[in-house]
Amino acid sequence: MNGRLWRRTGSVRSVAVWLLAVAVVAGCAGPRSELPRPDPVLVDRMAAEIGERRVRLRAEDSDRLFAAGFPLAAVVARHAPDFPSRPAIGVRLHDLSVYDKSERDAAAALFGAGDQPSVAYVIAGSPAESAGLRTGDVLLAVDGRPVEGVSGASQRAGRAIAAALAETGEAVLTVERGGEQFEFRVGSVRIADIPVRLRGSNRVNAWALGRRVEINAGMLRFVENEHELAFVIAHEMAHNALRHHRAVLWNYLLGTAGDGLLALVGVFTPNLGGLSAAAARSEAFEYEADLFALRWMAEAGFDPQQALDLWPRLAARSAPPRVGRPVIRSHPPAPERAAFMRAVADELRP
Repeated sequence: MNGRLWRRTGSVRSVAVWLLAVAVVAGCAGPRSELPRPDPVLVDRMAAEIGERRVRLRAEDSDRLFAAGFPLAAVVARHAPDFPSRPAIGVRLHDLSVYDKSERDAAAALFGAGDQPSVAYVIAGSPAESAGLRTGDVLLAVDGRPVEGVSGASQRAGRAIAAALAETGEAVLTVERGGEQFEFRVGSVRIADIPVRLRGSNRVNAWALGRRVEINAGMLRFVENEHELAFVIAHEMAHNALRHHRAVLWNYLLGTAGDGLLALVGVFTPNLGGLSAAAARSEAFEYEADLFALRWMAEAGFDPQQALDLWPRLAARSAPPRVGRPVIRSHPPAPERAAFMRAVADELRP
């Protein structure tokens, strides 16, 4: 009896809450004007237009990252031989499966993307360009072995090219162009194995994650030229190549051990030792990453002088710094960092 009463009471409460919600929504103040209803056909058209813009912007962003990241990775491979590297030809492949289902019609219309992998971008001066590959070429076979045009075709084609390059340093690619088939023997260049990936966030930020680099779309909107973008990518690549993350982790573990020893004698420092030790050399690591980034971007053909306004402009967008030096700080102050970069860039002038 009590159980049934409880269930009835619960049902009554649910209905009461629902009725209250309806009453509140109905009683909310609304606009004073009568609003026109949008034409459904126009809504569909605008949705398609926005989708095409999204696909085009993402492709342009991916091309910019690839165009800057590839030559930088080649420089890193020359100067950090102990870091993992691989042979590459300098193309970005795509197919319909790399796009969201809602974007595939736009990708097909804008780029001619289909089920078969095709060339989305060719790096200027790369082995692929030298061999004669062009954007839009549809890849049919690698070293005579057909490439299946099903979901994930671009990734499988990339692995097939990598396997061929690992064996002989070159690959024979069969492509379709304008209804005709062509064969290209493509050489390779060694690049550091540091993929540069695009993130959709609009925050102005970038990360080095040990074996890869991630750049927010917001950073691509913020940089004012490709030299600034090259510096951002090279800076994060330097963190990876110089293994700064490993050093920070080691320092953190040492500091945490210190926290543990102090706890044994009754002094409790809630991870203060670990955090302090991790930050102890972080500013120096940032300066070192800036130093190598400027050197590497210059060697890759970018102009360090055109990247010098990045930190001052970014700092001007942020809140004013607090008075005094914080106990734990991971990045150098913007004025000191900007002055450091200017001094290094001046030394790199031809």
